[in-house]
Amino acid sequence: MSLDVDRVGHGERNQPADITQELHDVSLRPIAYGGFADIYSGIWSHDGKEVKVAIKVLRVRTLDPASEKLLRQLRGEISVWKRLSHPNIHRLCGLCEGMGPGPAMVSPWYGNGDINAYVARNAANPELDTLKLNLFFDVTSGLRFPDMSCAAKCTIISSFMEISKDSQSIAHTGVKGTSRWMAPELILNEEVHSYASDVWAAGCLLMEIWCALQPYHTKKNDHQVMLALSCGEQPARPPAMPDFPWSLVEMCCDFEPGRRPLPLRLMSKLAVQLTMPVVARMVMRGRPLDDSSVALLRAIELSLNTADSHLTAQLRSISESGQ
Repeated sequence: MSLDVDRVGHGERNQPADITQELHDVSLRPIAYGGFADIYSGIWSHDGKEVKVAIKVLRVRTLDPASEKLLRQLRGEISVWKRLSHPNIHRLCGLCEGMGPGPAMVSPWYGNGDINAYVARNAANPELDTLKLNLFFDVTSGLRFPDMSCAAKCTIISSFMEISKDSQSIAHTGVKGTSRWMAPELILNEEVHSYASDVWAAGCLLMEIWCALQPYHTKKNDHQVMLALSCGEQPARPPAMPDFPWSLVEMCCDFEPGRRPLPLRLMSKLAVQLTMPVVARMVMRGRPLDDSSVALLRAIELSLNTADSHLTAQLRSISESGQ
């Protein structure tokens, strides 16, 4: 069941509503685990409807200084998340108190599970590569959200991303992330989150979408990952990673933040890649591929890749209508 933005819980100006009393049938144990959260299921009684929801409880056992800092970050990100409305950003219904030291985040339940499970269930799909590119396009579209703080925005990049029935909404799941997905400047230099650090995380996610492998999959633990980052070592290329998606990973995971592409540029390159099969069918019209057709298609692709990114990013609608 989808929820209109105006129909979610209403709270204070910068905080979502406390909907604790409207929740029932909450699972006794977590049904999934994020990087920093345990995820429970429940039912939200709202406007005369029973809505299945996911309840994400921050995994903090003791209120030491580090945990208190994590809770402050959580509350800051919650205040931002409340104001978001975008088809590629998961919606926040409200907060639930009493399940942990901080407020639990309540959001719509998406039955397709996390992104890895969704891709795995579609393993037999002959258009699996196209599906993966479309998922990544949705991720990069969410990163462009203009009113979203970088700290909150980066949290949609994680292996526990939930996919809605229409495969459009990407879930917010954790605070900050882990070293395998975090840009080196965040760990080594303690810089603040930025578009550039989000793009690094997006490149790591693309590897996970494509090959079901975590970034730095050749490293056994976080200590080895930290050592690799300090030595300027990029994530290793998975054996099954084709050239085009790997070229995007290399762009995203550049150790120089200023050289990483903006999300719009990634969207543009993805849209061109998704559109070219449609263009090829239009050019060929059922005829066999010959040298002149190959040259024409290469010229078209080159022209599109050098065109204005705002325009080429819109080509994705053509690829969807042509499938």
